[in-house]
Amino acid sequence: MLKSLSLVFGITFMMQPAVAQVISGADDPVLRIAAQRWLGNESPAEDLWALGEIAADGNIAARMFVNRIMGAVHMDIDFPELDRNERKALVPADRSGARTTISSPYYVDSGTVPAMAALREIDRVEDIDTWIALAERTWAAGYQPRMVTALRNNRRLLEIDIARYLETRFPLDMEIRATVWWMRMFHAGLVEANNMLEPGEAEAIVAHWGGLPWRAEDTYALDAALRDGRWHAVQLRAYLPSFRPSIIEELRYAEQHEKVAEFYLQTIMVRDRNPESLDGDDNLVTMGDLLIAEADYTTSLRPLVTVCERLCGAEVAECVARGEIVGLDRFTRDFFSSGLIASSDYDNSERAVSALMKGLSNMAAREEPYMFNGLLPQCIADAAVALGE
Repeated sequence: MLKSLSLVFGITFMMQPAVAQVISGADDPVLRIAAQRWLGNESPAEDLWALGEIAADGNIAARMFVNRIMGAVHMDIDFPELDRNERKALVPADRSGARTTISSPYYVDSGTVPAMAALREIDRVEDIDTWIALAERTWAAGYQPRMVTALRNNRRLLEIDIARYLETRFPLDMEIRATVWWMRMFHAGLVEANNMLEPGEAEAIVAHWGGLPWRAEDTYALDAALRDGRWHAVQLRAYLPSFRPSIIEELRYAEQHEKVAEFYLQTIMVRDRNPESLDGDDNLVTMGDLLIAEADYTTSLRPLVTVCERLCGAEVAECVARGEIVGLDRFTRDFFSSGLIASSDYDNSERAVSALMKGLSNMAAREEPYMFNGLLPQCIADAAVALGE
């Protein structure tokens, strides 16, 4: 159950400071300016060439950044008519003397980039000290990896240690807090039932949490998040009646979000079979308003909000809610910055908006049901179809 439900709360880490090694060359001010210009999406060919000029001379961060661009959806957006060889010609030939590579314009020796090694190793470690060291190495280098896999790898006791570290390391990230709250609730239920566990496992779970998994302070923090209308707390609230109903009685602000939480859960369960059930429901707008407010904190929602603002006029809140139900907020989460662009900057950029629109266009081209069954608003569907014509 934990593995499947943890997918509801996907984590994308923001760039955070840490005492570890950054990517070589990432502090070059000329490179940083070039990366920001590329992010602005005004002159794709010129901006890519400028990045390539720096990469061709051997700057490791620039080489990694250009290689990442070459493998990302942005090449399909900027240069749809060019094949792979033609796209490689959009950047200068390598002048560094490094060996050539078929798949990327610039070779990078992963042995010179500790963060790359850390990303390969982190899912195989078995102790929390090593995991923390590897994670800090990636964050310090500017990567924003999706670490939700760390919390669903069948390593229950290590996952608890990771969760405790994350909630302390990223106290203001509501996605992380909600994920850890879910884990605490789930483990609290296991410990109470006990008959679902092997002998001694309940004691081990309690020991790793440093006490009972669900604490009074967790109830207080969840209640405060509900008071403030934080979307991930409301999302978690939707599952409490069937999962941990006793906690609801201790929450002062659970009732104010009861209707929208019930609406969200029911919608997720029937969205494919009965999209018409969303039409005219006031809870759809309420949910959208919560998501729009959350975008100020959880910037991965920002591209969806921006697209809805531009395309759907007065129906922005409804558009955002429908987009969240379909999962459009996850379309732009996989772009690694390689130390040059914070995920929040990317989320607020034209690049992120264009990536979301490209994803919608691809959905329309494949004639996916979400695009045409009324689940997404017509203003989005029409724009996606037009983009592919």
